[in-house]
Amino acid sequence: MVAIPMKEVARRANVSCSAVSHILNHREGFVSKETRERILEIIKETGYRPHSIARSLKLKKTYTIGLVTTRLRVPVNIVQLDAIRHAARKAGYHLILGYSEGEIEEEKVCLDELRFKHVDGIIVSTTGMVKNKNEHIKELVEEGLPVVAIDPVTNVEIDFVTVDRKYGASLATEHLIKLGHQRIAFLSGSLSYYSTVQKLLGYEEALGKYGLKLNNDLLFTSSEYFPGHLSYSFGYRMAGVILEEKKMPSAILCINDEVAIGALRRLREVGIKVPGDVALIGYDNEEGASFSEVPLTTVDQPMAEVGATVFRILLDKIKRHKRKELHYVFLKPELVIRKSCGGEKG
Repeated sequence: MVAIPMKEVARRANVSCSAVSHILNHREGFVSKETRERILEIIKETGYRPHSIARSLKLKKTYTIGLVTTRLRVPVNIVQLDAIRHAARKAGYHLILGYSEGEIEEEKVCLDELRFKHVDGIIVSTTGMVKNKNEHIKELVEEGLPVVAIDPVTNVEIDFVTVDRKYGASLATEHLIKLGHQRIAFLSGSLSYYSTVQKLLGYEEALGKYGLKLNNDLLFTSSEYFPGHLSYSFGYRMAGVILEEKKMPSAILCINDEVAIGALRRLREVGIKVPGDVALIGYDNEEGASFSEVPLTTVDQPMAEVGATVFRILLDKIKRHKRKELHYVFLKPELVIRKSCGGEKG
Protein backbone atom coordinates (compact mmCIF):
# COMPACT_ATOMS: atom_id res chain seq x y z
CA MET A 1 0.00 0.00 0.00
CA VAL A 2 1.32 3.44 -0.96
CA ALA A 3 1.89 5.77 1.99
CA ILE A 4 -0.37 8.83 2.05
CA PRO A 5 0.08 12.12 3.91
CA MET A 6 -2.10 13.33 6.77
CA LYS A 7 -3.67 15.99 4.56
CA GLU A 8 -5.10 13.24 2.33
CA VAL A 9 -6.78 11.62 5.37
CA ALA A 10 -8.16 15.06 6.29
CA ARG A 11 -9.42 15.66 2.73
CA ARG A 12 -11.25 12.32 2.57
CA ALA A 13 -12.82 12.90 6.00
CA ASN A 14 -13.68 16.50 5.06
CA VAL A 15 -11.93 17.84 8.19
CA SER A 16 -8.82 19.89 8.96
CA CYS A 17 -5.38 18.34 9.55
CA SER A 18 -5.60 19.51 13.15
CA ALA A 19 -8.71 17.36 13.65
CA VAL A 20 -6.80 14.31 12.41
CA SER A 21 -3.90 15.26 14.69
CA HIS A 22 -6.22 15.41 17.71
CA ILE A 23 -7.34 11.84 17.03
CA LEU A 24 -3.80 10.53 16.47
CA ASN A 25 -2.61 12.13 19.70
CA HIS A 26 -5.56 10.83 21.75
CA ARG A 27 -6.82 14.32 22.65
CA GLU A 28 -10.38 14.24 23.91
CA GLY A 29 -13.11 16.86 23.38
CA PHE A 30 -11.85 18.48 20.17
CA VAL A 31 -14.01 16.61 17.65
CA SER A 32 -17.46 15.03 17.79
CA LYS A 33 -17.96 11.30 18.19
CA GLU A 34 -19.22 11.01 14.60
CA THR A 35 -16.20 12.88 13.21
CA ARG A 36 -13.83 10.78 15.29
CA GLU A 37 -15.35 7.55 13.98
CA ARG A 38 -15.18 8.83 10.38
CA ILE A 39 -11.50 9.75 10.72
CA LEU A 40 -10.64 6.41 12.34
CA GLU A 41 -12.43 4.54 9.57
CA ILE A 42 -10.48 6.39 6.87
CA ILE A 43 -7.21 5.79 8.74
CA LYS A 44 -8.06 2.08 8.82
CA GLU A 45 -9.03 2.00 5.12
CA THR A 46 -5.91 3.82 3.93
CA GLY A 47 -3.48 2.21 6.36
CA TYR A 48 -2.21 5.68 7.26
CA ARG A 49 0.71 5.77 9.70
CA PRO A 50 2.15 9.04 11.06
CA HIS A 51 5.88 9.61 10.48
CA SER A 52 7.22 8.98 13.99
CA ILE A 53 10.51 10.91 13.64
CA ALA A 54 8.87 13.99 12.12
CA ARG A 55 6.15 13.82 14.74
CA SER A 56 8.72 13.67 17.55
CA LEU A 57 10.69 16.62 16.19
CA LYS A 58 7.61 18.76 15.77
CA LEU A 59 6.05 17.98 19.15
CA LYS A 60 9.36 17.62 21.04
CA LYS A 61 8.16 14.23 22.26
CA THR A 62 9.27 10.69 21.47
CA TYR A 63 6.03 9.07 22.62
CA THR A 64 8.10 6.54 24.51
CA ILE A 65 8.24 5.83 28.23
CA GLY A 66 10.71 3.73 30.15
CA LEU A 67 10.08 1.13 32.82
CA VAL A 68 12.90 -0.11 35.03
CA THR A 69 11.94 -3.17 37.02
CA THR A 70 13.72 -5.75 39.14
CA ARG A 71 12.74 -9.30 38.22
CA LEU A 72 10.39 -10.30 35.42
CA ARG A 73 10.16 -13.91 36.55
CA VAL A 74 7.94 -12.89 39.48
CA PRO A 75 4.30 -13.38 38.36
CA VAL A 76 3.00 -10.25 40.13
CA ASN A 77 5.59 -8.17 38.25
CA ILE A 78 4.41 -9.64 34.94
CA VAL A 79 0.79 -8.70 35.72
CA GLN A 80 1.94 -5.18 36.57
CA LEU A 81 4.01 -4.92 33.38
CA ASP A 82 1.13 -6.08 31.18
CA ALA A 83 -1.15 -3.42 32.70
CA ILE A 84 1.41 -0.67 32.06
CA ARG A 85 2.06 -1.86 28.50
CA HIS A 86 -1.66 -2.02 27.72
CA ALA A 87 -2.33 1.47 29.14
CA ALA A 88 0.69 2.90 27.30
CA ARG A 89 -0.36 1.41 23.97
CA LYS A 90 -3.90 2.72 24.39
CA ALA A 91 -2.51 6.22 24.97
CA GLY A 92 -0.20 6.02 21.94
CA TYR A 93 3.05 5.39 23.81
CA HIS A 94 5.75 2.80 23.24
CA LEU A 95 7.25 1.09 26.30
CA ILE A 96 11.01 0.54 26.66
CA LEU A 97 11.91 -1.98 29.34
CA GLY A 98 15.00 -1.95 31.56
CA TYR A 99 15.76 -4.98 33.71
CA SER A 100 17.94 -4.41 36.82
CA GLU A 101 17.84 -7.91 38.39
CA GLY A 102 17.58 -6.12 41.73
CA GLU A 103 21.11 -4.69 41.46
CA ILE A 104 21.58 -0.98 42.13
CA GLU A 105 24.38 -0.55 39.54
CA GLU A 106 22.26 -2.22 36.85
CA GLU A 107 19.41 0.09 37.81
CA LYS A 108 21.67 3.10 37.22
CA VAL A 109 22.72 1.75 33.80
CA CYS A 110 19.09 1.19 32.78
CA LEU A 111 18.10 4.73 33.77
CA ASP A 112 21.07 6.23 31.90
CA GLU A 113 20.08 4.30 28.75
CA LEU A 114 16.51 5.59 28.99
CA ARG A 115 17.81 9.12 29.44
CA PHE A 116 19.92 8.71 26.28
CA LYS A 117 16.85 7.54 24.36
CA HIS A 118 15.02 10.78 25.36
CA VAL A 119 11.98 9.01 26.79
CA ASP A 120 9.11 11.30 27.79
CA GLY A 121 8.90 9.78 31.28
CA ILE A 122 10.02 6.86 33.43
CA ILE A 123 8.33 4.39 35.75
CA VAL A 124 10.78 2.91 38.21
CA SER A 125 10.41 -0.16 40.40
CA THR A 126 13.56 0.03 42.52
CA THR A 127 15.52 -2.62 44.39
CA GLY A 128 13.49 -1.50 47.42
CA MET A 129 16.37 -1.57 49.88
CA VAL A 130 15.69 0.73 52.82
CA LYS A 131 19.35 1.77 53.21
CA ASN A 132 19.77 2.99 49.61
CA LYS A 133 20.18 6.76 49.19
CA ASN A 134 18.88 6.56 45.59
CA GLU A 135 20.83 9.63 44.47
CA HIS A 136 20.53 8.51 40.82
CA ILE A 137 16.72 8.67 41.03
CA LYS A 138 16.77 11.91 43.00
CA GLU A 139 18.90 13.41 40.21
CA LEU A 140 16.33 12.44 37.56
CA VAL A 141 13.51 14.01 39.54
CA GLU A 142 15.48 17.21 40.13
CA GLU A 143 16.25 17.43 36.39
CA GLY A 144 12.50 17.70 35.81
CA LEU A 145 12.04 14.43 33.93
CA PRO A 146 8.59 12.98 34.73
CA VAL A 147 9.25 9.99 37.00
CA VAL A 148 6.78 7.87 38.98
CA ALA A 149 7.71 4.97 41.26
CA ILE A 150 6.13 1.67 42.13
CA ASP A 151 6.54 1.76 45.93
CA PRO A 152 8.10 4.62 47.92
CA VAL A 153 11.75 5.43 47.18
CA THR A 154 13.98 6.08 50.19
CA ASN A 155 15.37 9.64 50.35
CA VAL A 156 13.43 10.84 47.28
CA GLU A 157 10.27 12.96 47.11
CA ILE A 158 8.51 11.26 44.23
CA ASP A 159 5.02 10.26 43.08
CA PHE A 160 4.42 6.60 43.86
CA VAL A 161 1.78 3.88 43.74
CA THR A 162 2.00 0.96 46.13
CA VAL A 163 -0.02 -1.82 47.72
CA ASP A 164 -0.57 -1.46 51.46
CA ARG A 165 1.43 -4.54 52.44
CA LYS A 166 1.21 -3.73 56.13
CA TYR A 167 -2.58 -3.94 55.90
CA GLY A 168 -2.37 -7.18 53.89
CA ALA A 169 -0.13 -8.93 56.41
CA SER A 170 -2.33 -7.70 59.25
CA LEU A 171 -5.40 -9.15 57.49
CA ALA A 172 -3.71 -12.53 57.10
CA THR A 173 -2.42 -12.66 60.68
CA GLU A 174 -5.78 -11.60 62.10
CA HIS A 175 -7.48 -14.36 60.10
CA LEU A 176 -5.20 -16.94 61.75
CA ILE A 177 -5.76 -15.47 65.22
CA LYS A 178 -9.53 -15.61 64.74
CA LEU A 179 -9.15 -19.30 63.88
CA GLY A 180 -7.59 -19.78 67.32
CA HIS A 181 -3.87 -19.70 66.47
CA GLN A 182 -1.43 -18.00 68.82
CA ARG A 183 1.95 -19.48 67.83
CA ILE A 184 2.10 -17.96 64.36
CA ALA A 185 5.46 -18.09 62.58
CA PHE A 186 6.41 -15.49 59.98
CA LEU A 187 8.53 -16.92 57.17
CA SER A 188 10.07 -13.68 55.98
CA GLY A 189 12.45 -12.10 53.52
CA SER A 190 15.35 -9.81 54.39
CA LEU A 191 14.40 -6.89 56.61
CA SER A 192 16.60 -4.69 54.39
CA TYR A 193 13.66 -4.33 52.00
CA TYR A 194 10.71 -1.97 52.27
CA SER A 195 8.11 -4.58 51.31
CA THR A 196 9.32 -7.06 53.93
CA VAL A 197 9.43 -4.43 56.67
CA GLN A 198 5.84 -3.42 55.88
CA LYS A 199 4.63 -7.02 56.11
CA LEU A 200 6.45 -7.52 59.41
CA LEU A 201 4.80 -4.38 60.78
CA GLY A 202 1.38 -5.71 59.75
CA TYR A 203 2.08 -9.09 61.36
CA GLU A 204 3.19 -7.39 64.57
CA GLU A 205 0.23 -4.99 64.53
CA ALA A 206 -2.30 -7.83 64.35
CA LEU A 207 -0.57 -9.73 67.15
CA GLY A 208 -0.68 -6.64 69.35
CA LYS A 209 -4.33 -6.02 68.57
CA TYR A 210 -5.17 -9.37 70.18
CA GLY A 211 -2.76 -9.07 73.08
CA LEU A 212 -0.06 -11.33 71.61
CA LYS A 213 3.61 -10.36 71.76
CA LEU A 214 6.06 -10.62 68.87
CA ASN A 215 8.11 -13.75 69.54
CA ASN A 216 11.51 -13.59 67.82
CA ASP A 217 11.70 -17.39 67.95
CA LEU A 218 8.81 -17.42 65.46
CA LEU A 219 10.42 -14.94 63.06
CA PHE A 220 12.46 -16.61 60.30
CA THR A 221 14.23 -14.21 57.90
CA SER A 222 16.06 -15.01 54.68
CA SER A 223 19.09 -12.91 55.67
CA GLU A 224 19.56 -15.03 58.80
CA TYR A 225 19.16 -18.44 57.17
CA PHE A 226 19.27 -18.59 53.36
CA PRO A 227 20.05 -15.27 51.59
CA GLY A 228 18.73 -15.07 48.04
CA HIS A 229 15.51 -15.13 46.08
CA LEU A 230 12.28 -15.85 47.94
CA SER A 231 11.50 -18.94 45.88
CA TYR A 232 9.95 -22.41 46.22
CA SER A 233 13.32 -23.84 47.30
CA PHE A 234 13.72 -21.13 49.95
CA GLY A 235 10.32 -22.04 51.42
CA TYR A 236 11.20 -25.73 51.31
CA ARG A 237 14.47 -25.17 53.20
CA MET A 238 12.93 -22.75 55.71
CA ALA A 239 10.23 -25.27 56.56
CA GLY A 240 13.07 -27.66 57.36
CA VAL A 241 14.43 -25.08 59.84
CA ILE A 242 11.00 -24.76 61.46
CA LEU A 243 10.78 -28.56 61.79
CA GLU A 244 13.94 -28.50 63.93
CA GLU A 245 12.27 -26.23 66.50
CA LYS A 246 11.42 -27.80 69.89
CA LYS A 247 7.87 -26.49 69.64
CA MET A 248 6.20 -26.21 66.26
CA PRO A 249 4.05 -23.19 65.43
CA SER A 250 0.39 -23.94 64.78
CA ALA A 251 0.33 -21.57 61.79
CA ILE A 252 2.79 -20.04 59.32
CA LEU A 253 2.46 -16.75 57.43
CA CYS A 254 4.74 -16.70 54.39
CA ILE A 255 6.26 -13.70 52.63
CA ASN A 256 4.87 -14.86 49.26
CA ASP A 257 3.06 -17.74 47.59
CA GLU A 258 6.16 -19.46 46.20
CA VAL A 259 7.66 -19.65 49.68
CA ALA A 260 4.35 -21.00 51.05
CA ILE A 261 4.12 -23.69 48.36
CA GLY A 262 7.73 -24.74 48.99
CA ALA A 263 7.03 -24.94 52.73
CA LEU A 264 3.87 -26.93 52.06
CA ARG A 265 5.83 -29.53 50.11
CA ARG A 266 8.38 -30.00 52.91
CA LEU A 267 5.74 -30.24 55.65
CA ARG A 268 3.73 -32.86 53.75
CA GLU A 269 6.86 -34.91 53.04
CA VAL A 270 7.36 -35.49 56.78
CA GLY A 271 3.69 -36.26 57.40
CA ILE A 272 2.56 -32.91 58.77
CA LYS A 273 -0.97 -32.19 57.62
CA VAL A 274 -1.94 -28.81 56.24
CA PRO A 275 -4.26 -27.52 57.59
CA GLY A 276 -4.83 -30.31 60.12
CA ASP A 277 -1.54 -29.84 62.00
CA VAL A 278 -0.35 -26.48 60.69
CA ALA A 279 -2.27 -23.69 58.97
CA LEU A 280 -0.50 -21.90 56.11
CA ILE A 281 -1.02 -18.53 54.41
CA GLY A 282 0.81 -17.10 51.39
CA TYR A 283 0.94 -13.63 49.88
CA ASP A 284 0.39 -12.32 46.30
CA ASN A 285 -2.36 -14.67 45.04
CA GLU A 286 -0.26 -15.98 42.17
CA GLU A 287 -1.98 -18.43 39.84
CA GLY A 288 -0.15 -21.37 41.43
CA ALA A 289 -1.71 -20.64 44.82
CA SER A 290 -5.07 -22.06 43.75
CA PHE A 291 -3.44 -25.13 42.14
CA SER A 292 -1.05 -26.11 44.95
CA GLU A 293 -1.38 -29.52 46.68
CA VAL A 294 -3.61 -27.80 49.22
CA PRO A 295 -5.24 -24.68 47.70
CA LEU A 296 -3.56 -21.78 49.41
CA THR A 297 -5.20 -19.03 51.45
CA THR A 298 -3.35 -15.88 50.42
CA VAL A 299 -3.39 -12.10 50.10
CA ASP A 300 -4.39 -10.76 46.71
CA GLN A 301 -2.52 -7.65 45.56
CA PRO A 302 -4.21 -5.53 42.86
CA MET A 303 -1.10 -5.41 40.67
CA ALA A 304 -2.99 -4.68 37.44
CA GLU A 305 -4.49 -1.65 39.16
CA VAL A 306 -1.01 -0.62 40.31
CA GLY A 307 0.22 -0.74 36.71
CA ALA A 308 -2.72 1.20 35.29
CA THR A 309 -2.58 3.82 38.06
CA VAL A 310 1.16 4.42 37.85
CA PHE A 311 0.90 4.99 34.08
CA ARG A 312 -2.04 7.36 34.50
CA ILE A 313 -0.06 9.49 36.96
CA LEU A 314 2.99 9.47 34.68
CA LEU A 315 0.92 10.52 31.67
CA ASP A 316 -0.55 13.37 33.71
CA LYS A 317 2.98 14.49 34.65
CA ILE A 318 4.05 14.37 30.99
CA LYS A 319 1.08 16.46 29.87
CA ARG A 320 1.25 18.89 32.82
CA HIS A 321 4.99 19.13 33.09
CA LYS A 322 4.99 21.93 35.67
CA ARG A 323 2.66 20.20 38.16
CA LYS A 324 4.28 20.30 41.60
CA GLU A 325 1.94 18.38 43.93
CA LEU A 326 2.84 14.75 44.58
CA HIS A 327 0.62 11.68 44.43
CA TYR A 328 1.00 8.99 47.11
CA VAL A 329 -1.40 6.15 46.26
CA PHE A 330 -1.92 3.17 48.60
CA LEU A 331 -4.11 0.40 47.15
CA LYS A 332 -5.78 -2.12 49.46
CA PRO A 333 -5.13 -5.87 49.13
CA GLU A 334 -7.75 -8.51 49.95
CA LEU A 335 -7.63 -11.86 51.75
CA VAL A 336 -8.48 -14.86 49.54
CA ILE A 337 -9.60 -17.79 51.72
CA ARG A 338 -9.02 -21.32 50.42
CA LYS A 339 -8.25 -24.62 52.21
CA SER A 340 -4.77 -24.20 53.73
CA CYS A 341 -6.01 -22.70 57.02
CA GLY A 342 -8.91 -25.02 57.85
CA GLY A 343 -11.35 -24.44 60.70
CA GLU A 344 -10.90 -23.17 64.22
CA LYS A 345 -8.29 -24.65 66.52
CA GLY A 346 -9.52 -26.43 69.63
